[in-house]
Amino acid sequence: NALHLDANHITHDSFKHLTVHELSDQLVTLGLSHNDLNDRGATYLALSAPERLEVLWFYHNPLGDDGVRILSNAPMSEHLKMLNLMQTEMGDEGGRALVESEYLDSLDTLYLGLNPRLSPEMSRRLVDRFGDVIKDQRHLKLAD
Repeated sequence: NALHLDANHITHDSFKHLTVHELSDQLVTLGLSHNDLNDRGATYLALSAPERLEVLWFYHNPLGDDGVRILSNAPMSEHLKMLNLMQTEMGDEGGRALVESEYLDSLDTLYLGLNPRLSPEMSRRLVDRFGDVIKDQRHLKLAD
């Protein structure tokens, strides 16, 4: 049960009209990569995502720190097994939200690369928290 909406020029304005829950309570995989979703798009998703969502692709969206914080603190993230946040304009505040999240313990795959605003210190904290769950550690800035 997957829905792939990658590379459709979806913005937060158009995404708010798409209620993911109405599409399927059984939705397990949602692909939103290569769109224009920001923190408001993350808010709409956090409020409407089906409870069984396990895979979320947000690669190459301008989520920023606020969008990552919203997803990290959303109860819908509790069942996520895979989360792709590569190239989402995340910095240390977004990284801190991931490290401190109480909802991301089910993750077995996490992508965080291509976020140059993440400092080496925050990258190390993310690796300390998630370890081998981060599959693209080679793309993280771990040293100054």
